[in-house]
Amino acid sequence: MNEDFEKLKAIGAQKIYEKTHIARKNVEYILTKSFDKIPKIQFRGFISILEREYHLDLSELLDEYEQQHTSDEQDPLEPTIDKKEKSKPDKKLIILILIAMLAVGYFLISNILNDNTEDLELNNSQIESAKVHLDLNTTEKNVTVVPADTSVIHDQNVTDKNDTKESLAATRLEILTKRSLWVGYIDMSDFKKKQIIIQNNLELDPSKNYLLVFGHGMLKIDLGIELKEYHDANKKYFKFEDGELTELTKKEFKKLNKGNTW
Repeated sequence: MNEDFEKLKAIGAQKIYEKTHIARKNVEYILTKSFDKIPKIQFRGFISILEREYHLDLSELLDEYEQQHTSDEQDPLEPTIDKKEKSKPDKKLIILILIAMLAVGYFLISNILNDNTEDLELNNSQIESAKVHLDLNTTEKNVTVVPADTSVIHDQNVTDKNDTKESLAATRLEILTKRSLWVGYIDMSDFKKKQIIIQNNLELDPSKNYLLVFGHGMLKIDLGIELKEYHDANKKYFKFEDGELTELTKKEFKKLNKGNTW
């Protein structure tokens, strides 16, 4: 971040203003790290514009802003009466939690009862089958009762589950946007990085696994089996693995990317 931030400072407030149309005083606040003079929403938007226009990674500058505002929001001299009020439990929240617990309990009990019913029905069918064999072989001294073979049913269930899993895998990986978008993608087989600025769309190989990062979240991702749509001015992080798209936090992305934010 220090290198990219120094590049931004070297460009100068005037040139940045002329290119991005961010008010000159706001540019100067960013370059001098006067974080207390810019609201959080505006600051995030400015950083997104600067990263997009100059192809820089200013995520650490954004983290520094967040840390300063977090510490400013903490009030060590907060009145005792406020703390007591905050410690009071939210009755509505408690009621909602109790309802949720009851619903989960009902679901678990229903599943157990259904499983027992199915076992009872299976045992009854085996008993009836045994009775038929006994009736047909009353003249024989030794009677062997063979339980119903459920291996075929089990194999069929496994096949059905595998078919369902395969059908849920993405058949395409296309990024769609109506505005200029910086896209960084990393092939997880060799961790080679590539980046590009797109105006409309970018199509990647859905048979590969990627780590994806976008300069902003105003985009759509077409997976063939579904179209995911996002509306977020902040950076977005994803993992695309085995045909499945998963949104990540910055911390999760950094961990999968060997400790790098990009």
